[in-house]
Amino acid sequence: MYFTVFIVQCCFFVYASLNPYIFKELEIDTLTMSSINSGVALLQVFTSPLIGRLGDRYGARNLLIISVISSVSGQMVAFLATGISMLLLSKLLFVAQDVKLGAQMLTSDLVDGKDRGPAMGRIMVPFSLGLLAGPLIAGQSAKYLGNQWTLLAMATWTSSCLGIILYSVPEKTSKNNSDKQDSGSQRKTEKSTWSLVTTGRIPVLLAIKILTATASMVVAQNLVVVNMKEFGLSPARGGMVLAANGLLGVVFNVSLGKLSKRFDDDVLFKWSPAFCLLSYAIMTQASSVWILLVSFLPWNLGNVIIDAQVVARLTKSVPSSDTGSIIGINAMAFQAARIVAPLLGGCLVEVFGFSALGLFGATISSLALGLSFTF
Repeated sequence: MYFTVFIVQCCFFVYASLNPYIFKELEIDTLTMSSINSGVALLQVFTSPLIGRLGDRYGARNLLIISVISSVSGQMVAFLATGISMLLLSKLLFVAQDVKLGAQMLTSDLVDGKDRGPAMGRIMVPFSLGLLAGPLIAGQSAKYLGNQWTLLAMATWTSSCLGIILYSVPEKTSKNNSDKQDSGSQRKTEKSTWSLVTTGRIPVLLAIKILTATASMVVAQNLVVVNMKEFGLSPARGGMVLAANGLLGVVFNVSLGKLSKRFDDDVLFKWSPAFCLLSYAIMTQASSVWILLVSFLPWNLGNVIIDAQVVARLTKSVPSSDTGSIIGINAMAFQAARIVAPLLGGCLVEVFGFSALGLFGATISSLALGLSFTF
């Protein structure tokens, strides 16, 4: 499963890295490209819970297969694209590509109790490695193959995941063998899918997710601009800063299991927004890129714990027949933050400077910290 997540995400980030250049080659303006990207992101807000429900009905294995098919078809259409209509179709085909959702659902089916949080964190390791490797592979492959032929190569590589999934991912899980055998109970649960967000402590968990995701995405999606304007970094040095941030995410995701063994999950979860608060406070004083790099340490630690713990607690708060739906709703919260973040962060940087991002993040993290202490 981990290798599948890495391949699919790596190939997706190759696609994402080359996408602007393909738009430029086809003489499509930046405004049109941005409008398409925003529209697709908005669509994903509404499709994420539906994809999660498909996972509940047909299983995590089939959801992973759908993700791979979606990725391959999107890359193939982009390879064949000769105009804006085919590029738009390519983007739409990628809507169902959410391999992380399928991997989280499979993990919730197979892992119980205290081990679920660290297991959710381990999923993010191949995801983060794919994020790091994708742009590097894109740059090197495009030199020799060209942009669109690189996408064909990535589509071929991604398609190999179908064999991996069929061979290594079990068709039957504990979830399949218990709750899903009762079709009447399942239909009853499906009728109340949209009421899941009001069940127990789920509203508080989702609020923490939305707050922290918005704060982190405001920073993450404006780091390129900050590196260029605030610190005067070249693209190469700016890329090194982004890579360092990504590597820290990998390290903390790998270390999450050890942290969970040493500290109680409730303690980690309650104090995780405090790590984010500390990082944003450091960002407000970041007069050099080295201070920015220091701020990435608590920033990654806090966000890694929050992401893993929120998903683990959400899946424990619902019947196993609804885990796909609640993971989809969690993904919807992230997609909503992803839509708001670029514009909000851009306005803050343009009007008030980089320190405003830190101040905004510190304020949001304070609210999340207050909510986390209700657990």
